[in-house]
Amino acid sequence: MKAFKRYATLVVSLALLAAMGSLAVATSAGANRKAQSIHRADRLTQEHTLAGLATQYQLFMAKEAFDYAAAARWSFIPGDPGDAARLKTFVTKATFLKYAAVIVDLQRHPLNAYAPSTGLPQATDPGYRPLLGSLLTGKPGFSSVMSTGTVPVVAVGVPILDGATPKAVFIGYFRPDESALQTYNETLHYGKTGVGILVDSAHTVVASTNPDAVAKPAPAGPALSALGAGKEGFSEFTRNGVRKFVAYSPLGQGGWAVYAEQDASEFFGPIRSGGFRVVLMLLALLAVAAGALAFANHRRQLALRQAYEYKGDLLANTTHELKTPLTAIRGAAMTLGTRWREMAPEQVDTFLGMIHRRCDGLAKLIEKILIGARLEAGRELALRLESIQTEPLLRRIASEFQDASPKHDVVVDADDSWVGADQQAMDQILGLLTENAIKYSPDGGRISLACHREGDYVRLSVTDEGIGMSAEDAERIFDAYYKASRGDQQTFGGVGLGLSIARHLVQRHGGEIGVTSKVRRGSTFSFTLPAVEAPVVGHVQTMVDVR
Repeated sequence: MKAFKRYATLVVSLALLAAMGSLAVATSAGANRKAQSIHRADRLTQEHTLAGLATQYQLFMAKEAFDYAAAARWSFIPGDPGDAARLKTFVTKATFLKYAAVIVDLQRHPLNAYAPSTGLPQATDPGYRPLLGSLLTGKPGFSSVMSTGTVPVVAVGVPILDGATPKAVFIGYFRPDESALQTYNETLHYGKTGVGILVDSAHTVVASTNPDAVAKPAPAGPALSALGAGKEGFSEFTRNGVRKFVAYSPLGQGGWAVYAEQDASEFFGPIRSGGFRVVLMLLALLAVAAGALAFANHRRQLALRQAYEYKGDLLANTTHELKTPLTAIRGAAMTLGTRWREMAPEQVDTFLGMIHRRCDGLAKLIEKILIGARLEAGRELALRLESIQTEPLLRRIASEFQDASPKHDVVVDADDSWVGADQQAMDQILGLLTENAIKYSPDGGRISLACHREGDYVRLSVTDEGIGMSAEDAERIFDAYYKASRGDQQTFGGVGLGLSIARHLVQRHGGEIGVTSKVRRGSTFSFTLPAVEAPVVGHVQTMVDVR
């Protein structure tokens, strides 16, 4: 009994510590499994993105073929030299289908062709089957990878219409080993053991991170059978005694699909080994630090969740914001490249203007991301202070945005004030706030730019009549990467950096920025800057680590 009383406290304490340690170990293992799940989801998201890009490339090829087939005047006479010349012109100037082109009648008899000395695949080649199957359903067709000797080719077919009636089929060819798809895939990296692959409906490689694999059968695995059924997902399997991981996603056009394989030991290695080390540490320190380890594990899970949310939001937002203007630029450039001789000057100007606007938008987006990265790294931006008259500045900003968005009424209410500020920074601040006001006023309305002197400061503001925001969102709207809960991600786009950059630039000038807003009533963003009475000599304000 005495021995029991002597050691009872110790036994109970050890039992409690063991229970806490066991809970911490189990929690750590759960967090490790969650980290693996997130890692798998990230890879699958990457394959989704690649599938989307490849689908766009397919559509560009089909559009190139369809535009030329519809624009040219064909005789449909077998061997006609005019048709042959037109096919040669297409291949010579094509952006995508640069290998060869043919016209066949509806009975699949060749009418005319232009091809290099290496020739074309035989009409009986089974690679044409998926192309013909798509054409019979009224869609553009994509063949499997075929060969003409040692040269791999892929065919893209579209109908030549007379009104709504098909007259013949136009087929363009490209070499997958020399295509932009292959060039892009070679830039992708999946570690030392990973490979990314784009396959056709016959599971032949169209593009790969390994250029030697192009035009060869894809390695057998669970991805191919799942893709054949139109499914997407990820799987672990064993090949030649090695455990593998694969993520796969179909394109939805011509039976093509993308997938990435990698050794499971490399793909999960850092996560699994890291989790094992955590368990060992917990067991070693169980008697003295069970509570501390449980708390540390909680912080690890929280940091993991926050890192995942940040990475997912930033990747999704940036991908969306880049993909939309790139698609428009490519489409406009392709149309100009193939049809500019047929267009009226004002049509050419319209397309060039669209390309210019989209490129300008891309440049601004990239500038925001770079500035945000520098600020996160603690690198400040140099400011050159000078006297700036606010009224002309506001009128110039208003004029630029009025031209860019005619459906909004951009007005100015300004007195004759001067501020000591950096000209480029002022353009950025007012441009970001005005762009934001227009973005969140989707139905038009008035955008008001104002400035008035208040003692030693000048208050500048941008007011809209848009959708507004809640008080909770207003408190965090200037945080980097924060997206207010008002449909931004799906409807209004952006990566959540503009207002954060604006706040930083205002604070660097010694001013303050804030917002007042009501839901469905609009918002007013205002900031103050030091006022000056007369122009002063410009000077450079040196900052920390501007390199």
